[in-house]
Amino acid sequence: MTKEQIQGQRLRYFRESHLNLNQKDFSRRIGCKQAHLSAVENGKSKLSVDIIERLYSEFSYNPNHYIIGVGSININSNVIELLPPTMQEDVVNYQTTDQKGISEEKCRKILEENNNLRKQVEQLHQENNTINNRLFKTQEKIILLLEKNSPIHMETH
Repeated sequence: MTKEQIQGQRLRYFRESHLNLNQKDFSRRIGCKQAHLSAVENGKSKLSVDIIERLYSEFSYNPNHYIIGVGSININSNVIELLPPTMQEDVVNYQTTDQKGISEEKCRKILEENNNLRKQVEQLHQENNTINNRLFKTQEKIILLLEKNSPIHMETH
């Protein structure tokens, strides 16, 4: 299997299993033609960096998973898992019981911690975007160098 075929399979799996979208709707949301998406999923074409970035921004699709098969398929994480165990219990109790069952102070504490975590997640998201942009640029450079130095390319020049 070629690298493009493997990437195409990963993309199709994400579209069908995680989003339950057909090619027409998916291609519209990521800003490409359905025919191009079909070619990508069949390993006959590549996605541009812009479309890979849209996959990330629109669906939190991990570009590392698409490009090299590393990492989870989806970058979204459950914010509750970031809390200390005692706070996790409070949040679960808050979500499953009437608000009156928890003291106002506990509610304030949970909301304050939640706001702090949202800020941290937002900051991590921004840092991740910066790192992913650098990664995309580096990968593009590597691909260009590999293509330039491939035996096929050298024979034609």
